[in-house]
Amino acid sequence: MHFLKKRLEVTLQQANPYLDEILADTPMLPINQAFAQKWGKDYGANATRVLANGPYQITGWSGADDTTWRYVKNPNYYHAKRVQVKAIDFTSEADITKGAKAFEAGKFDYAALSPQQVPSFKGSNQLKTQRTTTEAFVFFNTTTGPTTNVELRRAIAQAVDKHNFTQSRLRDGAQPLNGLVPAGLTNMTNGRDYRAATGELLPYNLSKATAAWNRAKKQMGINHLNLTLTIADNDTANLAATYLAGQLEHNLPGLNITIQKVSLARRVVLETAGKFELVFSTWSPADSDPLNLLSFYQTGSRLNITGYTNAKFDAMGKAIEKSALIRLNVWR
Repeated sequence: MHFLKKRLEVTLQQANPYLDEILADTPMLPINQAFAQKWGKDYGANATRVLANGPYQITGWSGADDTTWRYVKNPNYYHAKRVQVKAIDFTSEADITKGAKAFEAGKFDYAALSPQQVPSFKGSNQLKTQRTTTEAFVFFNTTTGPTTNVELRRAIAQAVDKHNFTQSRLRDGAQPLNGLVPAGLTNMTNGRDYRAATGELLPYNLSKATAAWNRAKKQMGINHLNLTLTIADNDTANLAATYLAGQLEHNLPGLNITIQKVSLARRVVLETAGKFELVFSTWSPADSDPLNLLSFYQTGSRLNITGYTNAKFDAMGKAIEKSALIRLNVWR
């Protein structure tokens, strides 16, 4: 048995129920400093620039575009004698449709499904579902263009029937979310679910959406408006964008939505540069701390691609951050 000669001590200013999740997340995992500094920006770029201390080492992986690689037994692992499987071969497929077909043909052990594919596997013992905190958003550019108008944003937010979308189009277990923090993520101090206590924010309401749309048109002096919805070109985004465009054009007469399909990398570039009007995006927080989701709209947050700013909201966010600050002391 090997014993560590160094100790990591964590001191909290106050109790943090998310500490275990935070420490287990990828950004908090230890790496070899000398090895990382040796490769610099190319650290982790391929198999020769990855250093592993676990039961396996990666080989035959040339980079992010590679679809095959192998895990081989690590002779330096401290419990190497207990590792019975000497090697594991991996093959991946980015195209969800091709992945599902490979699974059905017995070539893959596991395949993720698109919403359109889920119904065909209903009732099969091969179908496994798991609830996640992945959320889908439509972001507005609040710094330039017509979406700076708050009444337009209110109209769009309330003109989409999210329940119908999740139940009749997605059909993959997704639930409508009228707020940033989903139900079941966290409870208030009195034990009540945060989402239940906060209530629904801007749910589908056609009469309110119509009224907001009329106010927006009057304020902007228009009767017709063209907006571009930017998406990454994948099955889920395409399905969502088509539904969103149909709902908005039908429920808000005079509004026209153009769908702009780009690669995920290009969409991120456009978001970062603020060159968009509407963006459809999904995101999964690293842990169940609600602040991860609320920080989307804090001024200066890297996640805040909308440019939204509100002094009161910022102050409340900083108060939460201060109360949850973690101080790490490393004892050598």
